[in-house]
Amino acid sequence: MYKSIVALAIAIAFGSAIVSAAPTEQGSWCYNPKNEQFWGQASAECCRLNGGQMGSDRRCYGLISNGNSCNAFYACCISTWNSGNHIGDSCI
Repeated sequence: MYKSIVALAIAIAFGSAIVSAAPTEQGSWCYNPKNEQFWGQASAECCRLNGGQMGSDRRCYGLISNGNSCNAFYACCISTWNSGNHIGDSCI
């Protein structure tokens, strides 16, 4: 019985460690926008309009947990900046 309790405790400890070690967001960006020379401005504007936060790497963060913001971000990239993104691109 003691071994069962120890095994259960270990399983719980490692299970919670696995949950807390989920992958982090990598950021989203407007891909190859034709209405600007560099994609940083397009990404920053669409990010701001859709409730994201720009990182120092010119990627938009905070969209991954909200599918509507993610879709709206890419719609902005496409319609405003003529980017190479597609509606339905996933935020990563």
